[in-house]
Amino acid sequence: MKRVVSVFLALAMMFAAAGCAVPASAENTGGIVISEVVTSNSNSLKDPLFGQPDWIELYNSADSPINLSGYTFSEGRNNTYTFPDIEIKPGEYLVVYCCAFSEGVETEALCTGFKLSKKGVTLTLSTPKETIQTLEVPELETDISWGLAADGTYKYFIPTPGAANTTRSFASLDELKTTEKVALKITEVQPEGITDSEPYGWVELYNDGAEPIELSSLYITENLSNPTKARMPDMLLEPGAYAVLRFTGQTGAGELPFSIGADEHTLAVTNSMGAIVDMISWDSDIVPGLSVGPGSDGKVVYYTQPTSGEANGGPALESGSFAESAGDLRINELLLKNTFSAIDEDGERSAWVELCNASNGPLDLGNYALSANGNRLLKWRLPSRQVKAGEYVLVFLSGKDRTGAELHASFRLGAGETKLYLTQLNTGTFETADVPRDPQDNVSYGLSADGKWLYFPQPTPLAPNTTKGFAQISAAAGAASSGLMISEVAAVGTAKSGAMDWVEIYNGQDSDVDLSGYYLSDSRSNLKKWPIGPTT
Repeated sequence: MKRVVSVFLALAMMFAAAGCAVPASAENTGGIVISEVVTSNSNSLKDPLFGQPDWIELYNSADSPINLSGYTFSEGRNNTYTFPDIEIKPGEYLVVYCCAFSEGVETEALCTGFKLSKKGVTLTLSTPKETIQTLEVPELETDISWGLAADGTYKYFIPTPGAANTTRSFASLDELKTTEKVALKITEVQPEGITDSEPYGWVELYNDGAEPIELSSLYITENLSNPTKARMPDMLLEPGAYAVLRFTGQTGAGELPFSIGADEHTLAVTNSMGAIVDMISWDSDIVPGLSVGPGSDGKVVYYTQPTSGEANGGPALESGSFAESAGDLRINELLLKNTFSAIDEDGERSAWVELCNASNGPLDLGNYALSANGNRLLKWRLPSRQVKAGEYVLVFLSGKDRTGAELHASFRLGAGETKLYLTQLNTGTFETADVPRDPQDNVSYGLSADGKWLYFPQPTPLAPNTTKGFAQISAAAGAASSGLMISEVAAVGTAKSGAMDWVEIYNGQDSDVDLSGYYLSDSRSNLKKWPIGPTT
Protein backbone atom coordinates (compact mmCIF):
# COMPACT_ATOMS: atom_id res chain seq x y z
CA MET A 1 0.00 0.00 0.00
CA LYS A 2 1.38 3.43 -0.93
CA ARG A 3 1.95 5.73 1.99
CA VAL A 4 2.30 9.45 1.39
CA VAL A 5 3.37 12.26 3.77
CA SER A 6 5.29 15.53 3.55
CA VAL A 7 8.09 15.93 6.07
CA PHE A 8 8.81 19.20 7.90
CA LEU A 9 11.89 21.10 6.76
CA ALA A 10 11.67 19.37 3.39
CA LEU A 11 13.09 16.15 4.80
CA ALA A 12 12.67 13.41 2.25
CA MET A 13 13.20 9.90 3.48
CA MET A 14 16.32 9.63 1.30
CA PHE A 15 19.05 12.22 1.62
CA ALA A 16 21.89 12.60 -0.89
CA ALA A 17 25.20 13.68 0.59
CA ALA A 18 27.72 13.89 -2.21
CA GLY A 19 31.19 14.51 -0.92
CA CYS A 20 30.13 14.04 2.73
CA ALA A 21 30.73 10.34 3.26
CA VAL A 22 30.85 9.07 6.85
CA PRO A 23 33.01 6.02 7.55
CA ALA A 24 31.27 2.94 8.93
CA SER A 25 31.95 1.70 12.43
CA ALA A 26 34.50 -1.04 12.92
CA GLU A 27 31.86 -3.67 13.68
CA ASN A 28 29.91 -2.98 10.49
CA THR A 29 31.25 -4.43 7.25
CA GLY A 30 28.04 -4.44 5.20
CA GLY A 31 28.03 -0.82 4.00
CA ILE A 32 24.88 0.17 5.93
CA VAL A 33 25.60 1.84 9.25
CA ILE A 34 23.53 3.43 11.99
CA SER A 35 24.79 7.00 11.70
CA GLU A 36 22.62 8.87 14.23
CA VAL A 37 19.97 8.20 16.89
CA VAL A 38 17.66 10.56 18.80
CA THR A 39 15.67 9.04 21.67
CA SER A 40 14.01 12.25 22.92
CA ASN A 41 12.97 14.60 20.13
CA SER A 42 11.46 18.03 20.60
CA ASN A 43 12.91 20.29 17.92
CA SER A 44 15.38 18.22 15.90
CA LEU A 45 12.72 16.95 13.47
CA LYS A 46 9.03 17.73 13.07
CA ASP A 47 6.48 15.94 10.93
CA PRO A 48 2.93 17.21 10.25
CA LEU A 49 1.52 13.70 10.74
CA PHE A 50 3.74 12.12 13.39
CA GLY A 51 4.67 15.24 15.30
CA GLN A 52 8.10 14.96 16.94
CA PRO A 53 9.06 11.29 16.73
CA ASP A 54 12.24 9.67 17.97
CA TRP A 55 14.32 8.65 14.98
CA ILE A 56 17.19 6.54 13.66
CA GLU A 57 19.33 7.49 10.69
CA LEU A 58 21.07 5.00 8.40
CA TYR A 59 23.90 5.75 5.98
CA ASN A 60 25.12 3.77 2.97
CA SER A 61 28.91 3.96 3.04
CA ALA A 62 29.30 1.43 0.22
CA ASP A 63 30.03 2.16 -3.43
CA SER A 64 26.81 0.59 -4.71
CA PRO A 65 23.09 0.73 -3.88
CA ILE A 66 21.76 -1.54 -1.15
CA ASN A 67 18.19 -2.86 -1.04
CA LEU A 68 16.96 -3.03 2.54
CA SER A 69 14.13 -5.49 1.90
CA GLY A 70 14.13 -7.96 4.79
CA TYR A 71 16.58 -5.96 6.92
CA THR A 72 15.46 -5.51 10.52
CA PHE A 73 15.86 -3.11 13.41
CA SER A 74 15.54 -4.64 16.86
CA GLU A 75 15.27 -2.89 20.19
CA GLY A 76 15.19 -5.43 23.00
CA ARG A 77 13.34 -8.70 22.60
CA ASN A 78 9.89 -7.45 21.72
CA ASN A 79 10.43 -4.54 19.34
CA THR A 80 11.45 -5.40 15.78
CA TYR A 81 10.91 -3.48 12.57
CA THR A 82 11.30 -5.10 9.14
CA PHE A 83 12.19 -2.86 6.22
CA PRO A 84 10.05 -2.90 3.08
CA ASP A 85 11.44 -3.05 -0.45
CA ILE A 86 13.44 0.18 -0.41
CA GLU A 87 16.83 0.99 -1.86
CA ILE A 88 19.42 3.33 -0.39
CA LYS A 89 22.02 4.67 -2.82
CA PRO A 90 25.71 5.26 -2.10
CA GLY A 91 26.21 8.34 0.06
CA GLU A 92 22.51 8.54 0.94
CA TYR A 93 20.91 8.84 4.35
CA LEU A 94 17.64 7.22 5.40
CA VAL A 95 15.62 8.42 8.41
CA VAL A 96 13.31 6.01 10.20
CA TYR A 97 10.73 7.28 12.67
CA CYS A 98 10.49 5.47 16.00
CA CYS A 99 6.93 6.05 17.14
CA ALA A 100 3.50 4.46 17.28
CA PHE A 101 1.90 3.89 13.89
CA SER A 102 -1.84 3.98 13.24
CA GLU A 103 -3.16 1.52 10.69
CA GLY A 104 -4.87 3.10 7.72
CA VAL A 105 -2.65 6.19 7.75
CA GLU A 106 -1.19 6.69 4.28
CA THR A 107 2.43 7.78 4.35
CA GLU A 108 5.75 7.05 2.72
CA ALA A 109 7.53 7.62 6.02
CA LEU A 110 9.20 4.58 7.53
CA CYS A 111 7.84 4.08 11.04
CA THR A 112 8.91 1.30 13.41
CA GLY A 113 5.71 1.27 15.47
CA PHE A 114 7.65 1.57 18.74
CA LYS A 115 9.41 4.37 20.60
CA LEU A 116 12.94 4.49 22.00
CA SER A 117 13.77 4.91 25.66
CA LYS A 118 15.49 8.12 26.66
CA LYS A 119 17.30 6.14 29.37
CA GLY A 120 19.29 4.20 26.78
CA VAL A 121 18.66 1.41 24.27
CA THR A 122 20.45 -1.37 22.44
CA LEU A 123 19.80 -1.33 18.70
CA THR A 124 20.52 -4.26 16.43
CA LEU A 125 20.64 -3.93 12.65
CA SER A 126 20.45 -7.20 10.72
CA THR A 127 20.24 -8.48 7.16
CA PRO A 128 17.96 -11.46 6.47
CA LYS A 129 21.02 -13.63 7.14
CA GLU A 130 23.11 -11.98 9.86
CA THR A 131 23.55 -9.18 12.35
CA ILE A 132 25.66 -6.38 10.88
CA GLN A 133 25.66 -3.90 13.78
CA THR A 134 24.78 -3.71 17.44
CA LEU A 135 24.82 -0.21 18.88
CA GLU A 136 24.59 0.70 22.56
CA VAL A 137 22.87 4.08 22.79
CA PRO A 138 23.45 5.78 26.16
CA GLU A 139 20.98 7.95 28.04
CA LEU A 140 20.37 11.09 26.00
CA GLU A 141 19.04 14.54 26.76
CA THR A 142 16.24 15.99 24.65
CA ASP A 143 17.43 17.01 21.16
CA ILE A 144 20.85 15.47 21.62
CA SER A 145 21.85 12.66 19.27
CA TRP A 146 24.22 9.71 19.53
CA GLY A 147 26.02 9.87 16.22
CA LEU A 148 28.87 8.50 14.20
CA ALA A 149 31.86 10.85 14.11
CA ALA A 150 34.36 11.14 11.27
CA ASP A 151 36.89 9.05 13.24
CA GLY A 152 34.51 6.07 13.37
CA THR A 153 33.51 6.50 17.03
CA TYR A 154 30.14 7.49 18.43
CA LYS A 155 29.72 10.77 20.26
CA TYR A 156 27.08 13.27 21.36
CA PHE A 157 25.95 15.69 18.65
CA ILE A 158 23.49 18.45 17.96
CA PRO A 159 21.14 16.45 15.67
CA THR A 160 21.37 16.67 11.88
CA PRO A 161 18.66 14.32 10.53
CA GLY A 162 19.32 13.27 6.94
CA ALA A 163 22.77 14.85 6.81
CA ALA A 164 26.35 14.24 7.87
CA ASN A 165 27.18 14.81 11.54
CA THR A 166 29.16 17.99 11.01
CA THR A 167 28.07 19.84 14.14
CA ARG A 168 30.41 19.91 17.09
CA SER A 169 30.73 16.57 18.89
CA PHE A 170 31.16 15.84 22.60
CA ALA A 171 32.57 12.79 24.33
CA SER A 172 30.20 13.15 27.31
CA LEU A 173 27.11 15.05 28.37
CA ASP A 174 29.17 16.80 31.03
CA GLU A 175 31.55 18.03 28.34
CA LEU A 176 28.59 19.21 26.28
CA LYS A 177 27.10 21.10 29.22
CA THR A 178 30.43 22.74 30.00
CA THR A 179 31.47 23.48 26.44
CA GLU A 180 28.13 24.95 25.42
CA LYS A 181 28.87 28.07 27.43
CA VAL A 182 29.44 29.86 24.16
CA ALA A 183 30.42 33.50 23.77
CA LEU A 184 27.22 34.50 21.98
CA LYS A 185 25.69 37.80 23.10
CA ILE A 186 22.29 39.37 22.50
CA THR A 187 23.39 42.89 21.63
CA GLU A 188 20.16 44.48 20.38
CA VAL A 189 16.47 43.60 20.06
CA GLN A 190 13.67 45.44 18.32
CA PRO A 191 10.63 43.53 19.60
CA GLU A 192 8.26 44.91 16.98
CA GLY A 193 8.64 46.41 13.52
CA ILE A 194 6.32 49.27 12.59
CA THR A 195 7.22 50.43 9.11
CA ASP A 196 6.26 49.08 5.69
CA SER A 197 9.94 48.56 4.85
CA GLU A 198 10.69 46.80 8.16
CA PRO A 199 7.45 45.16 9.35
CA TYR A 200 9.12 42.56 11.59
CA GLY A 201 10.98 42.83 14.84
CA TRP A 202 14.47 41.38 15.05
CA VAL A 203 17.29 40.29 17.33
CA GLU A 204 20.96 41.06 16.79
CA LEU A 205 23.51 38.48 17.98
CA TYR A 206 27.26 38.97 18.34
CA ASN A 207 30.07 36.44 18.56
CA ASP A 208 32.20 37.76 21.40
CA GLY A 209 34.58 34.82 21.35
CA ALA A 210 37.58 33.61 19.41
CA GLU A 211 35.92 30.63 17.70
CA PRO A 212 33.11 30.42 15.12
CA ILE A 213 29.66 29.60 16.53
CA GLU A 214 27.21 27.29 14.76
CA LEU A 215 23.89 29.01 15.50
CA SER A 216 21.89 25.88 14.70
CA SER A 217 23.39 24.28 17.81
CA LEU A 218 21.54 26.83 19.94
CA TYR A 219 17.94 27.76 20.66
CA ILE A 220 16.04 30.99 21.20
CA THR A 221 12.85 31.67 23.10
CA GLU A 222 10.63 34.46 24.40
CA ASN A 223 9.12 32.02 26.92
CA LEU A 224 11.47 30.84 29.66
CA SER A 225 9.15 27.95 30.49
CA ASN A 226 9.99 26.59 27.03
CA PRO A 227 13.75 27.23 26.83
CA THR A 228 14.33 25.27 23.61
CA LYS A 229 11.30 26.67 21.80
CA ALA A 230 13.01 27.32 18.47
CA ARG A 231 16.28 26.18 17.03
CA MET A 232 18.20 28.99 15.38
CA PRO A 233 18.89 28.92 11.62
CA ASP A 234 21.80 27.09 10.05
CA MET A 235 24.41 29.83 10.12
CA LEU A 236 28.08 29.98 11.07
CA LEU A 237 28.85 33.16 12.99
CA GLU A 238 32.50 34.14 12.81
CA PRO A 239 34.31 35.82 15.73
CA GLY A 240 33.49 39.52 15.93
CA ALA A 241 30.57 39.17 13.53
CA TYR A 242 26.89 40.06 13.91
CA ALA A 243 23.82 38.09 12.87
CA VAL A 244 20.34 39.61 12.59
CA LEU A 245 17.34 37.26 12.84
CA ARG A 246 13.79 38.48 12.21
CA PHE A 247 10.65 37.43 14.06
CA THR A 248 8.65 36.45 10.96
CA GLY A 249 6.99 33.29 12.25
CA GLN A 250 8.76 31.38 9.45
CA THR A 251 11.79 29.08 9.31
CA GLY A 252 13.67 30.54 6.37
CA ALA A 253 17.20 31.90 6.32
CA GLY A 254 17.61 34.65 8.90
CA GLU A 255 14.11 34.06 10.27
CA LEU A 256 12.66 32.88 13.58
CA PRO A 257 9.37 30.94 13.83
CA PHE A 258 7.69 33.20 16.39
CA SER A 259 6.95 36.85 17.07
CA ILE A 260 7.24 38.93 20.23
CA GLY A 261 3.80 39.60 21.67
CA ALA A 262 2.75 42.68 23.59
CA ASP A 263 2.88 40.74 26.87
CA GLU A 264 6.34 39.30 26.23
CA HIS A 265 9.40 41.27 27.24
CA THR A 266 12.20 38.72 27.60
CA LEU A 267 14.35 36.98 25.01
CA ALA A 268 16.87 34.24 25.77
CA VAL A 269 19.37 32.17 23.84
CA THR A 270 19.81 28.68 25.28
CA ASN A 271 21.91 25.62 24.58
CA SER A 272 20.54 22.17 23.84
CA MET A 273 20.27 21.47 27.56
CA GLY A 274 17.99 24.48 28.04
CA ALA A 275 20.69 26.40 29.92
CA ILE A 276 20.66 30.14 29.25
CA VAL A 277 23.57 31.39 27.14
CA ASP A 278 22.42 35.02 27.21
CA MET A 279 19.20 36.83 28.05
CA ILE A 280 17.74 40.31 27.91
CA SER A 281 14.54 41.82 29.33
CA TRP A 282 12.86 45.15 28.65
CA ASP A 283 10.00 47.38 29.80
CA SER A 284 6.58 45.89 29.13
CA ASP A 285 5.36 49.23 27.73
CA ILE A 286 8.24 49.78 25.31
CA VAL A 287 7.35 52.10 22.44
CA PRO A 288 7.20 50.06 19.19
CA GLY A 289 10.10 50.98 16.95
CA LEU A 290 12.64 51.40 19.74
CA SER A 291 15.36 48.82 20.18
CA VAL A 292 16.78 47.58 23.45
CA GLY A 293 20.30 46.48 24.28
CA PRO A 294 23.06 46.62 26.87
CA GLY A 295 24.58 50.05 27.39
CA SER A 296 28.23 50.78 28.03
CA ASP A 297 27.82 49.83 31.70
CA GLY A 298 25.91 46.65 30.89
CA LYS A 299 22.55 48.02 31.98
CA VAL A 300 19.65 47.84 29.54
CA VAL A 301 19.02 51.02 27.55
CA TYR A 302 16.62 51.92 24.75
CA TYR A 303 18.02 53.07 21.44
CA THR A 304 16.05 55.65 19.47
CA GLN A 305 18.02 54.91 16.30
CA PRO A 306 18.29 51.09 16.00
CA THR A 307 21.45 49.78 14.33
CA SER A 308 20.81 46.19 13.25
CA GLY A 309 24.00 44.40 12.26
CA GLU A 310 26.24 47.15 13.64
CA ALA A 311 27.72 48.22 16.95
CA ASN A 312 25.20 50.02 19.18
CA GLY A 313 25.43 53.78 19.40
CA GLY A 314 23.51 57.00 19.12
CA PRO A 315 20.92 58.41 21.50
CA ALA A 316 19.74 56.07 24.24
CA LEU A 317 17.04 56.37 26.90
CA GLU A 318 16.77 54.76 30.31
CA SER A 319 13.08 53.96 29.82
CA GLY A 320 11.21 52.44 26.90
CA SER A 321 7.99 54.35 27.58
CA PHE A 322 7.27 57.93 26.45
CA ALA A 323 5.45 60.77 28.22
CA GLU A 324 3.26 63.48 26.71
CA SER A 325 4.99 66.85 26.69
CA ALA A 326 5.58 69.52 24.06
CA GLY A 327 9.13 69.54 22.73
CA ASP A 328 11.28 72.07 20.88
CA LEU A 329 9.66 71.23 17.55
CA ARG A 330 5.93 72.01 17.60
CA ILE A 331 2.95 71.13 15.48
CA ASN A 332 1.99 74.61 14.28
CA GLU A 333 -0.67 74.13 11.61
CA LEU A 334 -2.63 71.28 10.05
CA LEU A 335 -4.68 71.30 6.84
CA LEU A 336 -6.75 68.23 5.97
CA LYS A 337 -8.74 69.36 2.92
CA ASN A 338 -6.19 71.10 0.76
CA THR A 339 -8.10 72.72 -2.10
CA PHE A 340 -6.15 75.93 -2.73
CA SER A 341 -3.08 75.66 -0.50
CA ALA A 342 0.39 74.17 -1.02
CA ILE A 343 0.92 71.93 -4.04
CA ASP A 344 3.57 69.19 -4.02
CA GLU A 345 6.18 68.29 -6.63
CA ASP A 346 3.73 65.89 -8.27
CA GLY A 347 1.22 68.66 -8.81
CA GLU A 348 -1.06 67.28 -6.09
CA ARG A 349 -2.61 68.91 -3.05
CA SER A 350 -2.34 66.52 -0.13
CA ALA A 351 -3.13 67.20 3.49
CA TRP A 352 -0.17 68.72 5.28
CA VAL A 353 1.22 69.54 8.68
CA GLU A 354 3.47 72.48 9.44
CA LEU A 355 6.13 72.12 12.14
CA CYS A 356 7.98 75.00 13.78
CA ASN A 357 11.24 75.12 15.71
CA ALA A 358 10.05 76.93 18.83
CA SER A 359 13.45 76.80 20.54
CA ASN A 360 16.20 79.41 20.57
CA GLY A 361 18.68 77.29 18.63
CA PRO A 362 18.96 74.82 15.75
CA LEU A 363 17.66 71.26 16.09
CA ASP A 364 18.04 68.00 14.19
CA LEU A 365 14.85 66.91 12.46
CA GLY A 366 16.09 63.29 12.69
CA ASN A 367 15.20 63.25 16.39
CA TYR A 368 11.49 63.40 15.57
CA ALA A 369 8.73 61.13 14.29
CA LEU A 370 5.15 61.64 13.12
CA SER A 371 2.21 59.29 13.52
CA ALA A 372 -1.56 59.23 13.57
CA ASN A 373 -1.54 56.17 15.86
CA GLY A 374 -0.81 56.51 19.57
CA ASN A 375 0.34 52.88 19.64
CA ARG A 376 2.81 53.51 16.81
CA LEU A 377 4.44 56.79 17.80
CA LEU A 378 7.49 56.16 15.60
CA LYS A 379 5.52 55.29 12.46
CA TRP A 380 7.39 57.79 10.26
CA ARG A 381 10.76 59.17 11.25
CA LEU A 382 11.78 62.52 9.84
CA PRO A 383 15.16 62.69 8.09
CA SER A 384 18.24 64.14 9.73
CA ARG A 385 18.27 67.82 8.79
CA GLN A 386 19.14 71.02 10.62
CA VAL A 387 16.23 73.38 11.33
CA LYS A 388 17.04 76.90 12.50
CA ALA A 389 15.33 78.62 15.41
CA GLY A 390 11.93 79.89 14.28
CA GLU A 391 12.12 77.99 10.99
CA TYR A 392 9.11 76.12 9.59
CA VAL A 393 8.97 72.64 8.05
CA LEU A 394 6.13 71.42 5.84
CA VAL A 395 5.30 67.71 5.69
CA PHE A 396 2.71 66.41 3.24
CA LEU A 397 0.54 63.67 4.78
CA SER A 398 0.33 61.90 1.43
CA GLY A 399 1.48 58.35 2.20
CA LYS A 400 4.28 58.74 -0.38
CA ASP A 401 7.10 58.26 2.16
CA ARG A 402 9.72 60.67 0.84
CA THR A 403 12.57 62.29 2.74
CA GLY A 404 14.17 64.42 0.02
CA ALA A 405 13.90 68.16 -0.38
CA GLU A 406 10.12 67.79 -0.10
CA LEU A 407 8.88 65.74 2.84
CA HIS A 408 6.04 63.22 2.54
CA ALA A 409 4.97 61.07 5.50
CA SER A 410 4.38 57.35 4.95
CA PHE A 411 0.76 57.62 6.07
CA ARG A 412 -2.41 59.54 5.32
CA LEU A 413 -4.94 60.86 7.80
CA GLY A 414 -8.00 58.68 7.46
CA ALA A 415 -11.51 59.34 8.65
CA GLY A 416 -10.91 57.40 11.87
CA GLU A 417 -7.81 59.29 13.01
CA THR A 418 -8.52 61.80 15.76
CA LYS A 419 -4.99 62.89 16.74
CA LEU A 420 -1.63 63.61 15.18
CA TYR A 421 1.46 62.79 17.25
CA LEU A 422 4.87 64.45 17.05
CA THR A 423 7.45 62.50 19.05
CA GLN A 424 10.84 63.81 20.19
CA LEU A 425 12.98 60.69 20.39
CA ASN A 426 15.97 62.05 22.30
CA THR A 427 13.76 63.14 25.21
CA GLY A 428 11.16 60.36 25.12
CA THR A 429 8.27 62.83 24.86
CA PHE A 430 5.45 63.43 22.41
CA GLU A 431 3.00 66.20 21.54
CA THR A 432 -0.54 65.63 20.28
CA ALA A 433 -2.74 67.77 18.10
CA ASP A 434 -6.44 67.11 17.64
CA VAL A 435 -7.50 66.30 14.11
CA PRO A 436 -10.66 68.20 13.12
CA ARG A 437 -13.58 65.78 12.92
CA ASP A 438 -15.42 67.77 10.25
CA PRO A 439 -12.70 69.33 8.08
CA GLN A 440 -13.72 72.06 5.68
CA ASP A 441 -12.20 73.02 2.35
CA ASN A 442 -9.00 74.97 2.85
CA VAL A 443 -9.65 75.65 6.56
CA SER A 444 -6.55 74.88 8.61
CA TYR A 445 -6.19 74.21 12.33
CA GLY A 446 -3.23 75.82 14.04
CA LEU A 447 -1.63 77.67 16.90
CA SER A 448 -2.36 81.38 17.19
CA ALA A 449 0.21 83.90 18.41
CA ASP A 450 -1.12 83.56 21.98
CA GLY A 451 -0.88 79.75 21.93
CA LYS A 452 -4.55 78.91 21.29
CA TRP A 453 -5.66 76.32 18.75
CA LEU A 454 -7.90 78.06 16.21
CA TYR A 455 -9.35 77.44 12.76
CA PHE A 456 -7.92 79.59 9.98
CA PRO A 457 -9.81 80.22 6.73
CA GLN A 458 -6.54 81.40 5.17
CA PRO A 459 -3.83 78.74 5.72
CA THR A 460 -0.26 80.02 5.89
CA PRO A 461 2.13 77.14 5.14
CA LEU A 462 5.76 77.89 6.10
CA ALA A 463 4.72 81.16 7.73
CA PRO A 464 3.29 82.33 11.09
CA ASN A 465 -0.46 81.94 11.61
CA THR A 466 -1.20 85.67 11.52
CA THR A 467 -4.51 85.61 9.65
CA LYS A 468 -7.77 85.80 11.56
CA GLY A 469 -8.58 82.60 13.47
CA PHE A 470 -11.87 81.23 14.79
CA ALA A 471 -12.71 79.00 17.73
CA GLN A 472 -15.35 77.12 15.69
CA ILE A 473 -14.68 75.51 12.33
CA SER A 474 -18.12 76.53 11.08
CA ALA A 475 -17.28 80.18 11.66
CA ALA A 476 -13.97 79.80 9.84
CA ALA A 477 -15.68 78.08 6.92
CA GLY A 478 -18.23 80.89 6.76
CA ALA A 479 -15.51 83.51 6.81
CA ALA A 480 -13.70 81.75 4.02
CA SER A 481 -16.78 81.71 1.84
CA SER A 482 -18.19 85.21 2.61
CA GLY A 483 -15.05 87.22 3.27
CA LEU A 484 -12.57 88.40 0.69
CA MET A 485 -13.49 87.99 -2.94
CA ILE A 486 -12.28 89.11 -6.34
CA SER A 487 -15.05 91.53 -7.33
CA GLU A 488 -13.73 92.91 -10.63
CA VAL A 489 -10.89 92.36 -13.09
CA ALA A 490 -9.68 94.60 -15.92
CA ALA A 491 -7.33 93.02 -18.44
CA VAL A 492 -8.18 94.91 -21.63
CA GLY A 493 -5.18 97.17 -22.06
CA THR A 494 -3.43 97.02 -25.42
CA ALA A 495 -0.11 95.24 -25.28
CA LYS A 496 2.83 97.64 -24.66
CA SER A 497 0.40 100.55 -24.30
CA GLY A 498 1.48 101.28 -20.76
CA ALA A 499 -2.09 100.84 -19.53
CA MET A 500 -2.25 98.73 -16.37
CA ASP A 501 -4.48 95.72 -15.84
CA TRP A 502 -5.99 95.57 -12.37
CA VAL A 503 -7.87 93.38 -9.90
CA GLU A 504 -10.40 94.62 -7.36
CA ILE A 505 -10.70 92.73 -4.05
CA TYR A 506 -13.75 93.19 -1.85
CA ASN A 507 -13.97 92.53 1.90
CA GLY A 508 -17.44 91.18 2.59
CA GLN A 509 -16.82 90.90 6.33
CA ASP A 510 -17.71 93.51 8.93
CA SER A 511 -14.11 93.85 10.12
CA ASP A 512 -10.74 94.74 8.62
CA VAL A 513 -8.68 91.94 7.07
CA ASP A 514 -4.90 91.93 7.28
CA LEU A 515 -3.75 90.95 3.78
CA SER A 516 -0.38 89.67 5.01
CA GLY A 517 -0.07 86.10 3.79
CA TYR A 518 -2.50 86.63 0.88
CA TYR A 519 -1.44 86.15 -2.74
CA LEU A 520 -2.78 86.61 -6.25
CA SER A 521 -1.94 84.19 -9.02
CA ASP A 522 -2.94 83.27 -12.55
CA SER A 523 -1.54 79.74 -12.09
CA ARG A 524 -2.94 76.94 -9.93
CA SER A 525 0.55 75.45 -9.81
CA ASN A 526 2.00 78.63 -8.28
CA LEU A 527 -0.56 80.09 -5.90
CA LYS A 528 1.99 82.40 -4.25
CA LYS A 529 2.95 84.22 -7.43
CA TRP A 530 2.14 87.79 -6.29
CA PRO A 531 1.96 88.70 -2.56
CA ILE A 532 -0.67 91.34 -1.71
CA GLY A 533 0.16 92.48 1.82
CA PRO A 534 1.03 93.90 4.17
CA THR A 535 -2.05 96.14 4.15
CA THR A 536 -5.65 96.04 5.34
